[in-house]
Amino acid sequence: SQRSASVRRGPAALVRPHLAGAAHRGPGWRIVGRVLCRPERLPGRRRPGSGLDRRPVAAGPGPGLTSVSCVSATWCQAVGNQSAARWTGHGWRPERVPVPAHRDVTLAGVSCTSRFCLAVGDAQSPPGARPSPDATDQALAEVWDGTRWRMLHPPDPARRTALSAVSCTPRFCLAVGATDAQYALAERWTGTRWQVQRIPDVNRIGYSLLDAVSCAAGACLAVGSYNGATLIAERWTGRRWRLTRYGPITGPPSVSCAATCAVVAPGTAPRWLRLRA
Repeated sequence: SQRSASVRRGPAALVRPHLAGAAHRGPGWRIVGRVLCRPERLPGRRRPGSGLDRRPVAAGPGPGLTSVSCVSATWCQAVGNQSAARWTGHGWRPERVPVPAHRDVTLAGVSCTSRFCLAVGDAQSPPGARPSPDATDQALAEVWDGTRWRMLHPPDPARRTALSAVSCTPRFCLAVGATDAQYALAERWTGTRWQVQRIPDVNRIGYSLLDAVSCAAGACLAVGSYNGATLIAERWTGRRWRLTRYGPITGPPSVSCAATCAVVAPGTAPRWLRLRA
């Protein structure tokens, strides 16, 4: 949803979100990644006498779908490695996603509103490809307008860039990631154009990555790590950015915001942070 960051880094197995009553654990529920879910069968085709064909919907390389965003109990959008699928309330429907030629595409995050979805990731040269000036890793975005996916080209402020997460409101989307020089990266999409954000950097020497972002009420909180070991939070109030450093962590953090923001990360206790400091 527009208030929560996309689910990522979880298993490739699909799960059906159950929005009503999902605040409490009950019979048949289990934890998958960072979201309380109930198992759901993978989409596939039925063959006479054989039941459900459990082949994943994803086409192309990679484990399949890895990130999902929902706007209701009957409408969700999931993305992954060169693939996408939409939950209709009755099952998952595979969708075609345009990708650059001769590139391996990973869509790492997706966020939806009632009007559109934006998925972000990067396009890489496949293993064994001949080196060339154009063979660089580039940030990539795909927008779903209600009928089809369309490829976007976010600005590349460095030779190699990657976007790892995105959060959308009805007015804008904020995508975060990093450059090859390990500088944190944030890019804002207004629906018509991209804007690279100038965000504070720890000690101005890089080694910062942003892993997750969540927007609500016109503000955003992005979280990541400095030198892979210290939790950092970048707040955007709609006018400017503020950087805050916290304690040690041992893995990528995640965030979800409403009036305040819940931040979790391996190696540290959950934190509640103000959306507007």
